[in-house]
Amino acid sequence: MAHLRRLKFLDLSLNSFRGEIPSWFGFLHQLQVVNLRSNSFTGSIPPSLSNASRLETLQISANLLQGNIPEEIGNLHNLNWLSIENNQLTGSIPFTIFNISRIEVISISYNSLSGDLPNGLCSDLPILKELIYQ
Repeated sequence: MAHLRRLKFLDLSLNSFRGEIPSWFGFLHQLQVVNLRSNSFTGSIPPSLSNASRLETLQISANLLQGNIPEEIGNLHNLNWLSIENNQLTGSIPFTIFNISRIEVISISYNSLSGDLPNGLCSDLPILKELIYQ
């Protein structure tokens, strides 16, 4: 699939895919939607996903992902929906997420995240509708 340079919509949800999320997804520069929820992906969230600069929706919930949320995710300036709940992610929430001014939904529940939330969180996210962090 790495050769599908014009691909805009990728939905592989509700399957039994295993292994790491391929780093080459980030080099599909036309991608607007990536939905990988409810699989068995392991490893970490590849920082290269931030190269998909047109990405609007990133759903990678309900997998077996571990490690930190990469700082580079804040480079997805067109992102309006981030769903990474129900994984095994650790560490703090990168403040770069709170610089994505177009984001409307952030769902990061059911991980093992820690740390502080930034002061003035809502002031930096003018159209945020849902922040789900349980």
